[in-house]
Amino acid sequence: MIVWGASGLQEPDTTSTIRAQLTTTLDLNEVSSIIEANVYPEGLLERRIVWGEGPWREANMLRAWEVVLEGKAYAKRPKCGNCTDCKGHPVPIATVANGTGLISSFCQSCWDWSDFHKHRPAPPPMDFMTERGIFKTRLARPDKGGLRGKLTEEELEKLLATYVKGRLSPGPDGIISELLKDATSTERSIILQWINEVLTSDDPGHKLSVTEVHGLVALLHKGGGSTVRAENYRPVVLLNSLFQLVSYIIQERLVRIVEGSNILEPGQGGFRARRGCDINMHKLDFITREAQKKTSNAFVRIDVDFENAFNSVPHEHLFAVLRAFEIPDIDLLESVYAVATVSLAQERGKGGGVTFDTGVQQGSVLSPTLFNVFLNPLLRLLTAIGHQRGISHGIKGIAAFNNLAFADDLTIVAEIRRLGVPGGGAQMLLNVIEEFSTWSGMEVKIVKSCGMWAGAERDLKLPLTLVFREQQLKIVPRGDPV
Repeated sequence: MIVWGASGLQEPDTTSTIRAQLTTTLDLNEVSSIIEANVYPEGLLERRIVWGEGPWREANMLRAWEVVLEGKAYAKRPKCGNCTDCKGHPVPIATVANGTGLISSFCQSCWDWSDFHKHRPAPPPMDFMTERGIFKTRLARPDKGGLRGKLTEEELEKLLATYVKGRLSPGPDGIISELLKDATSTERSIILQWINEVLTSDDPGHKLSVTEVHGLVALLHKGGGSTVRAENYRPVVLLNSLFQLVSYIIQERLVRIVEGSNILEPGQGGFRARRGCDINMHKLDFITREAQKKTSNAFVRIDVDFENAFNSVPHEHLFAVLRAFEIPDIDLLESVYAVATVSLAQERGKGGGVTFDTGVQQGSVLSPTLFNVFLNPLLRLLTAIGHQRGISHGIKGIAAFNNLAFADDLTIVAEIRRLGVPGGGAQMLLNVIEEFSTWSGMEVKIVKSCGMWAGAERDLKLPLTLVFREQQLKIVPRGDPV
C-alpha cells in the first residue's frame, strides 16, 4: 500500500493488502440478483452500489427511469427501520418477476431490503413560523364550506360542461374524457352516485383506491440530446378521467376556501384567477424604473430559483401547513395521496409502481393550488420580517412589499443601506428563505439564483455581497440581461 507522508509519496512501515471486489452489469434487471448473491468475502470493510449514467436502451431504459422516479419519490432523510445508524440514502432497485415489474428499496447501511416509505420522518416543529404569527390571521373561514359534501345533478352538468375537455390522452383505465361528456342520463347518475360516495364517506380510502388514482408516465424526449439517457426525457403523467373529475370538484371547493378566506399573500401571482405573473412583472418593472430616478433610493433585487420545486414538497409538511391554515377535510386529500402511484406507460401496466412521499401530484388539477398554499408561509414570513424591520423596495408613494412570487419562482427586493450595509435587508430576507428551505426540504438552486442592483448610477459602486448556505450569490453585472 502506498501512502502520502510529510515529505511526499513513501512506503509505510508495514505493508498491508486491501481486497477490492467489483461486480458490474449492463442489464439493470440483474442488479437485485447480484446484491442477493453470497459473493462478499469475509473481511470486506465496505460495500457500495454505484449507478452509471447509461447509455440505456430498450427495457434497460424503462428500468433506469423507474429508478429515477423512485429515487425522487422518497421523503427527505427516510429511515429503513432495520438499523439504528441508517444514513437515510435508500437505493431503488427495479426488477421484473413473472413478467411484472417491481420496485424495491435497498439500504446500504445494513445491506438489506426495506420499505423506506413506511419510515418517513415527521415534519420538524414550525415554531419559527408560529412565533412570528404566520398562522394567527386570515385562516379558513367556516362559511366557505369544506372539501366534503354532496354534489347535485346541476353541479355535475356544470362541471362536465366547464372543465372536461376533449382530445386528451386517457389514463390507465383507457376512458377518454369525451365519454364523460357524452354519457347518457343513466350513466351520469351512476357517475354522480360514485362521486358522492367519495365526497361523503368518512373513510374515502375505501372508494379511492390505487386503481382510481394510479397514473401513467409518458416519456417525452426534450430534443437535442441523446435518446439513450434518462435525463433527456421529460415525464408527463396521465390520470384517469373519473379521478380528474373528482379532483375538479375538490379543486373548486379548495379555491373557494383559500381565495374566499384571503389566505394567500397578494405577492403570489401564479395559478390564480384575476391575478397573474404578468401583473407581478409589471410591478417589478415599475419599481425598477422608479428606482433609477435620481430622487429615488436604489434597492437590491434577488431572483430565487427552487430546485424541482413542485416535486420537492414533503406530503407530511404539506398537510401540516394545510391544517395550520385550518382548511377542513384534509383527510380527504390524505386519502388521495396515500394511494397515488405511477408507472411507465410504455410498460402497458406491467411496470413497477412508484409511490411518492414528496411532491404535489403530477397531472392533477389540485396541485397548483396545493403548492401555492404550501409556499404561502414563506411569503408571509418575508412580509412579516419586512413590517418588523422596515424591509421593502423603499420607493416613496408606492405600497411597501418585499416579495413577488411567480408560482414556484420568487423575487425579493430590499432597499439598500437597510440595517447598516448595502445588502443588509436583502441578506435578512435570504436568511428567512434559508430557514424555510431547511424546514421544508425545498432546496434553492444557487447557480440559477442571483442578485442585482436596481437604482441610480450613484449607488452602483457600493459593495454588495449576498450569501446563502455559506455560498456567495452571483451578482449580475450592470448591463447584463436578466
